Amino acid sequence: MKTKTLRLLKFQLSTGEVAGRAVFKNQHGRTIFIVVICSELGYRITECCYIDRNQHEKGSNHFSCIPKKFAFNTEYINEELLLKQIAEQLNKQFNSVVLEYEDNSLKLSSYSFICEQKQAMPFKHRFLILVAYSDFLSPDGIPIVLKTRIKTNTHRSVFLQIKYHDDANGVIEECYYCDRKYCRNEIKVTPHQLTSVFFKYNKESILELVNRELVCSFTAIIIASKNDIDVEQSLTPICGAL
Repeated sequence: MKTKTLRLLKFQLSTGEVAGRAVFKNQHGRTIFIVVICSELGYRITECCYIDRNQHEKGSNHFSCIPKKFAFNTEYINEELLLKQIAEQLNKQFNSVVLEYEDNSLKLSSYSFICEQKQAMPFKHRFLILVAYSDFLSPDGIPIVLKTRIKTNTHRSVFLQIKYHDDANGVIEECYYCDRKYCRNEIKVTPHQLTSVFFKYNKESILELVNRELVCSFTAIIIASKNDIDVEQSLTPICGAL
Protein backbone atom coordinates (compact mmCIF):
# COMPACT_ATOMS: atom_id res chain seq x y z
CA MET A 1 0.00 0.00 0.00
CA LYS A 2 1.35 3.43 -0.96
CA THR A 3 2.29 5.57 2.03
CA LYS A 4 0.77 9.05 2.06
CA THR A 5 2.57 11.67 4.10
CA LEU A 6 1.05 14.96 5.25
CA ARG A 7 3.83 17.41 4.42
CA LEU A 8 3.54 20.62 6.43
CA LEU A 9 5.65 23.60 5.34
CA LYS A 10 7.17 25.20 8.41
CA PHE A 11 6.70 28.86 9.38
CA GLN A 12 6.50 30.92 12.57
CA LEU A 13 3.36 32.51 13.96
CA SER A 14 3.31 36.03 15.40
CA THR A 15 3.08 34.39 18.84
CA GLY A 16 6.46 32.79 18.26
CA GLU A 17 4.98 29.30 17.95
CA VAL A 18 6.15 26.98 15.19
CA ALA A 19 3.46 25.89 12.75
CA GLY A 20 3.12 24.09 9.45
CA ARG A 21 0.61 24.54 6.66
CA ALA A 22 -0.52 22.49 3.70
CA VAL A 23 -2.97 22.35 0.83
CA PHE A 24 -4.40 18.99 -0.24
CA LYS A 25 -7.35 17.40 -1.99
CA ASN A 26 -9.55 15.03 -0.03
CA GLN A 27 -11.20 11.86 -1.34
CA HIS A 28 -14.20 13.87 -2.60
CA GLY A 29 -11.96 16.12 -4.70
CA ARG A 30 -12.37 19.15 -2.41
CA THR A 31 -9.26 21.31 -1.87
CA ILE A 32 -8.45 22.06 1.78
CA PHE A 33 -6.00 24.42 3.50
CA ILE A 34 -4.87 23.74 7.08
CA VAL A 35 -2.52 25.33 9.60
CA VAL A 36 -1.16 23.07 12.34
CA ILE A 37 0.77 24.23 15.42
CA CYS A 38 3.63 21.82 16.05
CA SER A 39 5.20 21.75 19.52
CA GLU A 40 6.53 19.42 22.19
CA LEU A 41 2.95 19.15 23.44
CA GLY A 42 1.79 17.73 20.12
CA TYR A 43 -0.31 19.07 17.24
CA ARG A 44 -3.28 21.42 17.02
CA ILE A 45 -5.12 22.60 13.88
CA THR A 46 -5.75 26.35 14.12
CA GLU A 47 -6.99 27.08 10.58
CA CYS A 48 -9.00 24.92 8.20
CA CYS A 49 -11.04 25.90 5.17
CA TYR A 50 -12.04 24.88 1.66
CA ILE A 51 -10.19 26.88 -0.98
CA ASP A 52 -12.44 25.82 -3.85
CA ARG A 53 -15.50 27.56 -2.39
CA ASN A 54 -16.40 31.27 -2.05
CA GLN A 55 -13.79 32.13 -4.66
CA HIS A 56 -15.75 35.18 -5.79
CA GLU A 57 -16.15 36.57 -2.28
CA LYS A 58 -14.04 39.52 -1.22
CA GLY A 59 -11.78 40.05 1.79
CA SER A 60 -11.92 37.61 4.70
CA ASN A 61 -14.83 35.68 3.15
CA HIS A 62 -12.61 34.47 0.31
CA PHE A 63 -11.28 31.59 2.43
CA SER A 64 -13.92 31.31 5.15
CA CYS A 65 -15.76 28.11 4.21
CA ILE A 66 -14.98 25.58 6.96
CA PRO A 67 -15.86 21.90 6.31
CA LYS A 68 -19.08 21.12 8.20
CA LYS A 69 -17.71 17.94 9.79
CA PHE A 70 -14.59 19.66 11.09
CA ALA A 71 -14.47 20.61 14.79
CA PHE A 72 -11.61 22.76 16.07
CA ASN A 73 -9.86 21.24 19.09
CA THR A 74 -8.18 23.58 21.60
CA GLU A 75 -6.13 20.73 23.09
CA TYR A 76 -2.88 19.35 21.71
CA ILE A 77 -3.06 15.82 20.33
CA ASN A 78 -0.46 13.30 19.21
CA GLU A 79 0.27 12.36 15.60
CA GLU A 80 -2.04 9.36 15.61
CA LEU A 81 -5.02 11.43 16.78
CA LEU A 82 -4.19 14.22 14.33
CA LEU A 83 -4.26 11.77 11.42
CA LYS A 84 -7.50 10.28 12.73
CA GLN A 85 -9.10 13.73 12.93
CA ILE A 86 -8.09 14.52 9.35
CA ALA A 87 -9.35 11.15 8.13
CA GLU A 88 -12.72 11.34 9.90
CA GLN A 89 -13.50 15.05 9.59
CA LEU A 90 -11.70 16.07 6.40
CA ASN A 91 -11.99 12.80 4.45
CA LYS A 92 -8.30 12.37 3.74
CA GLN A 93 -6.08 9.43 4.72
CA PHE A 94 -2.46 10.12 5.69
CA ASN A 95 -0.04 7.66 7.30
CA SER A 96 2.45 10.12 8.78
CA VAL A 97 3.26 13.81 9.33
CA VAL A 98 6.44 15.56 8.23
CA LEU A 99 7.33 19.17 9.06
CA GLU A 100 9.44 20.55 6.20
CA TYR A 101 11.41 23.78 6.09
CA GLU A 102 10.97 26.01 3.04
CA ASP A 103 12.48 29.51 2.88
CA ASN A 104 9.77 30.90 0.66
CA SER A 105 6.91 29.83 2.96
CA LEU A 106 8.28 32.07 5.72
CA LYS A 107 7.64 35.16 3.62
CA LEU A 108 4.13 34.37 2.42
CA SER A 109 0.81 35.33 3.94
CA SER A 110 -1.82 32.59 4.12
CA TYR A 111 -3.54 34.07 1.06
CA SER A 112 -0.31 34.16 -0.97
CA PHE A 113 0.65 30.68 0.21
CA ILE A 114 -2.72 29.26 -0.90
CA CYS A 115 -2.49 30.97 -4.30
CA GLU A 116 1.02 29.60 -4.81
CA GLN A 117 0.01 26.08 -3.85
CA LYS A 118 -3.04 26.17 -6.13
CA GLN A 119 -0.92 27.31 -9.06
CA ALA A 120 1.45 24.40 -8.46
CA MET A 121 -1.39 21.88 -8.73
CA PRO A 122 -1.92 20.23 -12.12
CA PHE A 123 -4.30 22.38 -14.18
CA LYS A 124 -7.30 20.67 -15.67
CA HIS A 125 -9.82 22.25 -18.02
CA ARG A 126 -13.42 21.71 -16.95
CA PHE A 127 -15.97 22.56 -19.60
CA LEU A 128 -19.49 23.77 -18.87
CA ILE A 129 -21.56 22.19 -21.65
CA LEU A 130 -24.64 24.23 -22.52
CA VAL A 131 -27.12 22.81 -25.03
CA ALA A 132 -28.81 25.21 -27.46
CA TYR A 133 -32.60 24.90 -27.61
CA SER A 134 -33.11 27.78 -30.06
CA ASP A 135 -31.65 28.76 -33.42
CA PHE A 136 -31.97 32.48 -32.59
CA LEU A 137 -28.89 34.24 -31.21
CA SER A 138 -28.40 37.02 -28.69
CA PRO A 139 -26.43 40.18 -29.63
CA ASP A 140 -23.31 38.40 -28.31
CA GLY A 141 -23.93 35.45 -30.64
CA ILE A 142 -25.19 33.02 -27.95
CA PRO A 143 -28.34 30.89 -28.53
CA ILE A 144 -31.20 32.57 -26.64
CA VAL A 145 -32.24 29.36 -24.82
CA LEU A 146 -29.65 27.14 -23.13
CA LYS A 147 -30.10 24.08 -20.94
CA THR A 148 -27.75 21.76 -19.07
CA ARG A 149 -27.46 19.18 -16.30
CA ILE A 150 -24.37 19.50 -14.16
CA LYS A 151 -22.73 17.70 -11.25
CA THR A 152 -21.58 20.34 -8.77
CA ASN A 153 -18.40 20.19 -6.65
CA THR A 154 -20.58 19.00 -3.79
CA HIS A 155 -21.76 16.14 -6.03
CA ARG A 156 -25.31 17.38 -6.41
CA SER A 157 -27.00 16.96 -9.80
CA VAL A 158 -28.61 20.20 -11.00
CA PHE A 159 -30.74 21.12 -14.02
CA LEU A 160 -30.31 24.67 -15.33
CA GLN A 161 -32.23 26.54 -18.02
CA ILE A 162 -31.33 30.11 -18.95
CA LYS A 163 -32.76 32.44 -21.58
CA TYR A 164 -31.93 35.76 -23.18
CA HIS A 165 -34.22 38.44 -21.74
CA ASP A 166 -33.52 41.89 -23.14
CA ASP A 167 -30.95 44.69 -23.16
CA ALA A 168 -28.06 42.14 -23.11
CA ASN A 169 -29.42 40.50 -19.96
CA GLY A 170 -30.30 36.86 -19.35
CA VAL A 171 -32.69 35.24 -16.89
CA ILE A 172 -32.66 31.92 -15.06
CA GLU A 173 -35.92 30.25 -16.04
CA GLU A 174 -35.41 26.99 -14.12
CA CYS A 175 -32.81 25.63 -11.72
CA TYR A 176 -33.41 22.65 -9.48
CA TYR A 177 -31.85 19.51 -8.01
CA CYS A 178 -32.56 16.38 -10.01
CA ASP A 179 -30.88 13.75 -7.82
CA ARG A 180 -33.33 13.42 -4.95
CA LYS A 181 -36.72 11.80 -4.37
CA TYR A 182 -38.60 15.10 -4.28
CA CYS A 183 -37.75 15.61 -7.96
CA ARG A 184 -39.49 12.34 -8.82
CA ASN A 185 -42.48 13.56 -6.83
CA GLU A 186 -42.51 16.64 -9.10
CA ILE A 187 -41.46 18.94 -6.25
CA LYS A 188 -38.53 20.92 -7.66
CA VAL A 189 -36.11 22.43 -5.16
CA THR A 190 -33.76 25.26 -6.15
CA PRO A 191 -30.20 25.18 -4.73
CA HIS A 192 -30.10 27.56 -1.77
CA GLN A 193 -26.85 29.19 -2.96
CA LEU A 194 -28.58 30.48 -6.09
CA THR A 195 -29.58 34.09 -5.42
CA SER A 196 -29.35 35.66 -8.88
CA VAL A 197 -32.18 35.83 -11.40
CA PHE A 198 -30.88 38.29 -13.98
CA PHE A 199 -27.33 38.49 -15.31
CA LYS A 200 -25.38 39.72 -18.32
CA TYR A 201 -25.99 37.30 -21.18
CA ASN A 202 -22.43 36.52 -22.18
CA LYS A 203 -20.13 33.54 -21.62
CA GLU A 204 -18.05 35.23 -18.93
CA SER A 205 -21.07 36.12 -16.78
CA ILE A 206 -22.70 32.71 -17.23
CA LEU A 207 -19.48 30.94 -16.22
CA GLU A 208 -18.98 33.19 -13.20
CA LEU A 209 -22.58 32.74 -12.00
CA VAL A 210 -22.54 28.94 -12.31
CA ASN A 211 -19.18 28.63 -10.51
CA ARG A 212 -20.13 31.04 -7.71
CA GLU A 213 -23.72 30.14 -6.99
CA LEU A 214 -23.88 26.46 -7.94
CA VAL A 215 -20.47 25.55 -6.43
CA CYS A 216 -18.65 24.52 -9.60
CA SER A 217 -15.19 25.08 -11.02
CA PHE A 218 -15.64 25.27 -14.79
CA THR A 219 -12.94 26.98 -16.83
CA ALA A 220 -14.70 27.43 -20.17
CA ILE A 221 -18.04 27.00 -21.97
CA ILE A 222 -18.91 24.68 -24.83
CA ILE A 223 -22.25 25.17 -26.62
CA ALA A 224 -23.65 21.98 -28.11
CA SER A 225 -26.65 21.20 -30.29
CA LYS A 226 -29.66 19.38 -28.90
CA ASN A 227 -29.28 17.05 -31.89
CA ASP A 228 -26.08 15.82 -30.24
CA ILE A 229 -27.13 16.05 -26.58
CA ASP A 230 -30.70 16.21 -25.31
CA VAL A 231 -30.70 17.01 -21.58
CA GLU A 232 -34.47 16.55 -21.38
CA GLN A 233 -34.25 12.83 -22.15
CA SER A 234 -32.09 11.86 -19.17
CA LEU A 235 -31.41 12.84 -15.56
CA THR A 236 -27.70 12.06 -16.01
CA PRO A 237 -25.40 15.12 -15.71
CA ILE A 238 -23.46 15.92 -18.87
CA CYS A 239 -20.62 17.90 -17.23
CA GLY A 240 -19.08 18.85 -13.90
CA ALA A 241 -17.60 16.78 -11.08
CA LEU A 242 -18.43 13.46 -12.76
